[in-house]
Amino acid sequence: GSHRAELPSRACNALLLCGFPLNPPDKAEGADQKRPAHLLALPAGVRVRLLQGGKDEFNGPRGILALNELVAQMAATAEVVEVPGGQHTLPAAKGLKQLNWTQAQLNTFVVD
Repeated sequence: GSHRAELPSRACNALLLCGFPLNPPDKAEGADQKRPAHLLALPAGVRVRLLQGGKDEFNGPRGILALNELVAQMAATAEVVEVPGGQHTLPAAKGLKQLNWTQAQLNTFVVD
């Protein structure tokens, strides 16, 4: 059975999402309304950073633009950080180096 009812109404103040699957690759954009609804349901006061590959096959036909448009509609404070050329996998160190981040900047990104 589900233990969802036992969970606190707000379990965290911040989320770091790597490769958010906004649109299934084999479906038309908007075909799965559950995916955007998850982000839109996040309450104000929650901070969200989406680390998203520029070539992620789950971005949909309009690419990362669709995710940026959705973020603008969220009650939560959110930002999209694009990993140039990144796909729907955890970014390799090479992808993060393309952002020209130092280790200290990466740590701040994750912690802040």
